[in-house]
Parts: sequence; C-alpha cells; structure tokens
Amino acid sequence: MKSSVKIRKTTFSEPHLADRWNGIVDAAPAATFFQRFEWNYLWWEHIGSKDPMHELLLLVAEDGEDIRAIFPSYIRTRRIGPFKAWSHIHLLGDMLTPFQQAICAPDDSTAVVNALEQYLQNSWRNSWCEFHDVRDDSTLRPFIQHDERGVLSAGEHYLVCDVDSMREKNYNSGLSKSHRSWRNDPDYSYEFCFGNDASLLERMIQLNQQRFGYSSFFADTDSRSFFEALTAACASDTWWSVISYSGNAESILMGFRHRNELYHFLSGTDDDFHDKNMRLGRMNFSKLFSALQQEGTGRFHFLRGDEGYKHSYNPRVIDSTKAHRHCTAPGWRYSLAMKLRAMQGGE
Repeated sequence: MKSSVKIRKTTFSEPHLADRWNGIVDAAPAATFFQRFEWNYLWWEHIGSKDPMHELLLLVAEDGEDIRAIFPSYIRTRRIGPFKAWSHIHLLGDMLTPFQQAICAPDDSTAVVNALEQYLQNSWRNSWCEFHDVRDDSTLRPFIQHDERGVLSAGEHYLVCDVDSMREKNYNSGLSKSHRSWRNDPDYSYEFCFGNDASLLERMIQLNQQRFGYSSFFADTDSRSFFEALTAACASDTWWSVISYSGNAESILMGFRHRNELYHFLSGTDDDFHDKNMRLGRMNFSKLFSALQQEGTGRFHFLRGDEGYKHSYNPRVIDSTKAHRHCTAPGWRYSLAMKLRAMQGGE
C-alpha cells in the first residue's frame, strides 16, 4: 500500500460496506470468522450499542477510493460525576472476540498501522487502546509495543487441532464404555450439519442454561438476541454436531466455519442423561472429529480455555498478548506510576 493511505470514520450503513469488508477478510490469510462484517455489526447492534458510555468508532483505511483495511472499534468512556475521566478504544466484540486484529491484508498492515497510529494521535490523543488476545500473526502486532506508551501482558491460550493429522486413539481415548453403549442401543444417532435450525438452536440454549446456570452465555438476553441473529445471518457457515437419543438432542456442539477451518463456540449437554456409561460430550467430539476427517476439514479451533479434556486431542497451543497503550506519549503521572510499578516487581 502507498503511504498516501488515509483513515476516515464511517458507519455500518455505508453502501456496499459489508461486501467490501468481507472481501478483505476473504483475502487476508490471518483473518478468521470473527473478523467478518456480520459478527462485528451484530455484536454492536445487540450488545455494544446498549451501553450509553459506548460510542462507535468504525474506521476505514483508503488508498484513493479503494478501501484497503477496516478498524472496527468503539470508545468506552468512564466518568467521575459529570466529568469525563478517561476513554478506552476497544475492538468490537472486545473480550468476546478471539484473535483480535485490524482487517487488512498482510502487505497493507504496515501502512495501515502507521496511518491508524497517526489518526489516533491526532483525534484521540488522551485515550487508551486496549486489545485482548492479539496473536503474533495479527495485523495489530506492529502497533503494540512494550514502551513508555504502554504495557504488554500475557493473553489467553488458544488450542487448535490439525484434523488431518489426528489419530483415532486421540479422540476415542477413554470411551470404550460409551462406544459399547452406542453399538448396543439403536436409539442413539449422530448428525453433523450446517444451517440455521430453530429447534436445534432452542434445544442448545436450553441445555447450555441447564448446565451453566447464571454463567451461561444465554443468561443475558442481549447475548441471546445477538447469537440468534448471528446464526441466522451466517447460516451456511454455522455448524452443528448433535448426538440424539430416540430423536431428542442430548448433546450439541456448535460453532462457525471460515474457509476450511472450524471454530467451536458453544455447547450444551444433558447432565441428567439416563445412560451413565455414555460420556455424551466426549462422545460428541469423537463423532465430530471422525466426520471432519471425512469432510477434509483442515483445522479445528477450541478457542479460549485450557480445560484438560482438550489436551487429549493433542492440540497445538497458540499464545496471545494483551496490550494497554496510550494513543500519545502519556503524562508524567502515568510515567511515574509505571516506574513505581517496575520498582515493585510488576510488569
């Protein structure tokens, strides 16, 4: 990209933005499902915009009239009484969005980052940028540094499996009794499919809430409406892995597809299922990985979480970084606080 790249603000209603946005995502090797227009737009509509302290900051990088990159962010303002205390810039989806990055091709990332940094210095000089889960291959990586303007710390661990190299023993370990129950009872059935199935969606929500209670993703009505809209908008890339008994879904795994990779997002399992020899959740993964090998799927992403059962599938670990960075050189109070923190053995 030429150095003439310019940054401007826009809105989700800009004509043809969705197509141009997803075109950039499709061309960017490091992009994932979570950089798609639908994920960002629907998160803002159903969750982000509901907070009166949030302001949309949707930026595009242009080279002439050609949109080369998108920075989907918002401003979170905090006040002390009637006074504005500080503001933070977050990417849309914030901590819900895995693998955060500006949406651009790798060849454009240096010019985009330089233009973005200049824009933020000029327009939001007293604000902070806070990014979670930035991978080493993220287009944001050149933007974040550990220096007088900010601090880097360890982010979440992500686990990913190369499906074609998995061995059957990896996804069948400890399931001998479950397989025996499956063989001996014809009422068990399995299905792997894509689409927007209202009955499956409702059953998965029911099972998820039954298992996780107030910690369920669906305990919040805004999260539920976001999820329902997302699965409808991205039906062709929404996958379901379902174990049923006598026609009733008892274990559901679901997520999203981007290119030839699948991302596991949510699950629901009946913990009161009558067959105690059947490990429903693990058996579902066994059936799923077998189906994915037949489908020729490249990678399966468990996303966040380091639960022990995931390691039985011999995954690779992807590290990430959390960045907290001032848009300009911060004032003397912040510098003093950082020096005191360093003297006390902090990061």
